[in-house]
Amino acid sequence: MAIDVKRLDRDVLDALTKDAMLVTYVLRNTLAASWRDYGWGRELMTSQVLAACRRLEVRGHVEEARTSYATYKAWQITEAGRAEHGRAVELGAADDLVLEDPAKAGWWAYRAGTAGGSPVIVGGFPSAAAARRAAARAAAISN
Repeated sequence: MAIDVKRLDRDVLDALTKDAMLVTYVLRNTLAASWRDYGWGRELMTSQVLAACRRLEVRGHVEEARTSYATYKAWQITEAGRAEHGRAVELGAADDLVLEDPAKAGWWAYRAGTAGGSPVIVGGFPSAAAARRAAARAAAISN
């Protein structure tokens, strides 16, 4: 399954800003949890998260952390990664907010404002472009 690697990289950075250190499989479970608002489903594989961590490591945004595990890789965010995450959050482009609709396979959704501190997912769009347009209209209305 093809995934949006830019969005995965951003979500990995976001998850690592909230925890000091995460093992790769725990990071995958965090992103795939339905009660979290990342929008990744059960189809997200640990190998894809590992590849994202390695991409981010090359850029200097994350580093391998020391752990007592013999075989698991653990990751922590660097100062450059925190700066990149902060910049991405400030920009908050509508394109960054588009995701596959978690409630309806094959459809698209976008993350809108916050309700009680967590983003609201607005879904039911037939394409990513339609969800992007709706997110841009919603942002224009709220400003």
